[in-house]
Amino acid sequence: MKFTYIVSGLLAALASAQPVLDQEKFAVDYASGNVTGELAPQLATKPLTERELMKRANAQFAVFTSSDCSGTSTVITATGSGSKGDFSTAQHSVRIFQLTNGWHLTLYTGAKQSGVLTRFTATEVGADKCFVGSWLSNGVFSS
Repeated sequence: MKFTYIVSGLLAALASAQPVLDQEKFAVDYASGNVTGELAPQLATKPLTERELMKRANAQFAVFTSSDCSGTSTVITATGSGSKGDFSTAQHSVRIFQLTNGWHLTLYTGAKQSGVLTRFTATEVGADKCFVGSWLSNGVFSS
């Protein structure tokens, strides 16, 4: 009889358990719905949901031909094992919306990841930060 109660209790506990993916992994201010800390929303206009954060890319950044992060931009998103590529024209400023810890964004002055490099880490993320340089190629790599 006790065995039946124990088995029933264990089965009930297993049935009510949540999958690991549904557990909270990010600091969220539930009053405002915003993500807090180093994983702040990549776009100040729309807070991310927890589900969106779990599916987030390793990096997302915008490059501009202007030297003040204004005008038309090209948004680049890197997922999975990272990415690298050339820009069609020289880019003179960058705004980093998202960069996962353990990953870095490297911008190069030459094509095909050559020349002088500038490396950015998760501490440089922010919709209000604009970095100026002259870059022809980029790479997102795990550290």
